[in-house]
Amino acid sequence: MKKIGKYKEDIIEALNNIVRYADYQNKAGRFDINKDAEEFYRGLLLLVYGWELGKNANDEINPNYEGVDLLYLGKEGSKIAVQVTSENDSEKVHKSIRGFKAKALNDGYTELYILMFKGKQDFPKADFAKSVDNQFTFEKNKHIIDHSDLCAKLKDAEDDYTESIWKYLEKWDGLKYGNLDESTNDLGIIGEIFEYIQTNKPRKLSSNENILSSASIDLIPKIKINFPIEQRDEISRLIKKVWDKKEIVKLFMEKQIEEDEVSVNELTITVQDDYCKIKNHGNEEAKVEDIQILRSLAVSYVPNNKKKEIGYIANAEALVFYFFEFCFIGNKTEHEKNNIDSSSQLSISFD
Repeated sequence: MKKIGKYKEDIIEALNNIVRYADYQNKAGRFDINKDAEEFYRGLLLLVYGWELGKNANDEINPNYEGVDLLYLGKEGSKIAVQVTSENDSEKVHKSIRGFKAKALNDGYTELYILMFKGKQDFPKADFAKSVDNQFTFEKNKHIIDHSDLCAKLKDAEDDYTESIWKYLEKWDGLKYGNLDESTNDLGIIGEIFEYIQTNKPRKLSSNENILSSASIDLIPKIKINFPIEQRDEISRLIKKVWDKKEIVKLFMEKQIEEDEVSVNELTITVQDDYCKIKNHGNEEAKVEDIQILRSLAVSYVPNNKKKEIGYIANAEALVFYFFEFCFIGNKTEHEKNNIDSSSQLSISFD
């Protein structure tokens, strides 16, 4: 019983993680998460409800099913259509109903389910009767579902049922923050680090000093004036290690600025203050001198229970490197150059 109880806890946590990472993915401007989700939920709904959703409603065989993603032909002639979406407003429901009526209903599908995997609303005032127009049965409490409905099926579930769902999530890496692809995982980690820093930053009023512009600079001269020559090979390795993740950090920051610029400004000041503490210097523009200072700064932003996980450390290093590259910490060059292809700098010699 203990093992099954743990399975249920893991399943609930994994589904919550999927919601979080879908949100981070969308914040980064990558909306293909919804397409990936179709494949993920195809298998999950089979395990939870027994729906053999073997057909994609918009593939080459069954094109142009507006408002519907997956199709199910039941054993007793029942035909179910499922819309998988991260949107959760009433207009999305109306749109899905209209799309279902346009083709799937005419093709004999009798029920429409809308899976809002980021969480459904209660829709207390929404009336979908006009959109349905008595052409089929649609009950919002039954036909609009989310993860809470999937988890409810676990309450009195048998051992084999629960274990099969747990194994499916394990296969998709849902049990270890993997979700649907590696980039989403990185965004999730960066988001968690961001939240950790914000939660644990000193409780004080933000500085009135203006935040330096994050304009691109010539990175190589900046490295030369900040580190001794004997450390430049190590710096080069760090750049190559965190470069892709740093680009994800940049996307994350840009989206975060759009939603809450104040929090990003506070984060910048926090990083600058922490850098000064580690350097034991009052100026965030002080020469770095030792790469270990950047590594120590990065580790300080990793939650205690994650400090041995490589993924968290690498993303924290990418976050710190982002602040170094864009002139928030470390000694700056005399002039900044515009229109530089940053990726080409990796092949430039430090000699």
